[in-house]
Amino acid sequence: RGRWPLWRGDDPLPARDNVYLTDLFSDEAVAFIERGTRNAESSFAKASEDRCGTPFFLYLAYNAIHAPWQVPKEYLERTKHLSDNHERNFIAAMILAMDDGIGRVQDALEKAGVADNTIVIFMSDNGTPRAQGLTWKPRGDVDDWQEGPMSCKAGLRGFKGDTYEGGTRVPFCMSWPGKIKPGTVYDKPVSNLDIVPTVLAAASDLNAQQPTSNNQLPRKTNSNLEVGRWALGVGCSIPFDGVDLLPFISGERSDRPHETLYWRRDNDYAIRHGDWKLQWNDAGNTRNITLFNLADDPQERKDLAASMPEKAQALQDLFDAWDSTMPDNEWWGGPINRRRDFAQGGRTVVADQPYLHAYGKVRAEKKPAPVKARID
Repeated sequence: RGRWPLWRGDDPLPARDNVYLTDLFSDEAVAFIERGTRNAESSFAKASEDRCGTPFFLYLAYNAIHAPWQVPKEYLERTKHLSDNHERNFIAAMILAMDDGIGRVQDALEKAGVADNTIVIFMSDNGTPRAQGLTWKPRGDVDDWQEGPMSCKAGLRGFKGDTYEGGTRVPFCMSWPGKIKPGTVYDKPVSNLDIVPTVLAAASDLNAQQPTSNNQLPRKTNSNLEVGRWALGVGCSIPFDGVDLLPFISGERSDRPHETLYWRRDNDYAIRHGDWKLQWNDAGNTRNITLFNLADDPQERKDLAASMPEKAQALQDLFDAWDSTMPDNEWWGGPINRRRDFAQGGRTVVADQPYLHAYGKVRAEKKPAPVKARID
């Protein structure tokens, strides 16, 4: 209120009292769907008849659950029986408010007659924060596997902002009645970068079956390059980093959607190639470049960098080859550990790498003082 107003287009909205933001976002999402059904000039109103209608895109970005820790009493009343821990019940109430809102969106899709023809994707943006609890206790030295009242990490290492699995592995749920079998579990790594090519490929199939204009997607293809060309402009040769997930989810394809995935957040970084993962974090129990085999060690407890130096170096080189092509941020510059000279032969040697300070400075290695010769 007064600091971070909501906006509708280019216009800030006046502050309102006694309105819970999670509920407000749900209200707006439902209203968006309902407006389409009330528009007599839109074929969206006839979606229940032709099962196609006017395509729409709704991005519902709840800030729940997140500070400030607030929730109406009616939600707290529904979660107070869950445990003897007030903080856990409080967080559960915030989740419940979001869950109710998503249910309302689903109901609106059903009422509009478009639920069977709508892809719904739910995902989180990152793992749980290192600071746990409603009082925001200081971060301090927290065990990487520690859990608090706000979440259960299922044994994963790390927190929000880390490139450990606890920071990057998040819920990803997708629903498309008649196309994705209920209860399907897909266990190979995917990315939120896959959402756009997946949705565009799905729209390509629908448009190919029932053309509505001359500006439509090509037929569905396993080539993310072709989908990328359509979305970015005719003649553009820049592909998406993501892929169409539907052939993988359906079992049509048995290979991995991504053989290699990269992460970079400020100085933190990671690369996953197959089941091998190399990473460095500026916080946590180990501030060294570490190597893990996630197939055998999903909790990242056994560092193999020292015992498998060639594997660690190969992954570091693969990461640096990619990372060195990334642009620095125009405001704050870029990571201190980015090998901008990689193409010129610069190399991060894993075996010799001193760890970096959390605030962006290279902490020099301490070397023993030279021993002076003494002649008596």
